[in-house]
Amino acid sequence: MDWDTIERVSGLLATIAVVVSVVYLAAEIRQGTRATHSQTYQAATLSLAEMAGIVAGNRDLSRIYAEGQHDPDSLTKEEYYQFVYLGLSRFRRYENIYFQYENGLIGEEFWQGHRENLVYFFHQPGFQKFWSERRLGFSRGMREFLESTDSNSLLSADTRTL
Repeated sequence: MDWDTIERVSGLLATIAVVVSVVYLAAEIRQGTRATHSQTYQAATLSLAEMAGIVAGNRDLSRIYAEGQHDPDSLTKEEYYQFVYLGLSRFRRYENIYFQYENGLIGEEFWQGHRENLVYFFHQPGFQKFWSERRLGFSRGMREFLESTDSNSLLSADTRTL
């Protein structure tokens, strides 16, 4: 075998090795992307579950949250402050989910369920009052999204009480 043949065979083997490496790297990136999506979904779900647990685990907070959402003027000043902090917590969590959705880290199916809840809460009288006072504390994208929604677009508009 002469040096030209050895050089050609070596070049071919190097090309094959590069192709195999690129295919392997693509598979690893794809698996890493799936893991990231899964972790994002898990974190978002846990965050909203924690929020529900905070409200549901305390009878007084549950009452304040329910009354504040439907009739914020029925709350005392102190209760309204609690309602606002609960609202900040809820809407920050939803803002994170919105951000993750906009950046492709959570899928359409996951987003649609949370969008339904977010839009429902947003259009309640208490959260409309909250939003008018606090809207500039949220990202422009979140503000534009929420303010472009209509409660009539809810799939569950006729069946929701909370």
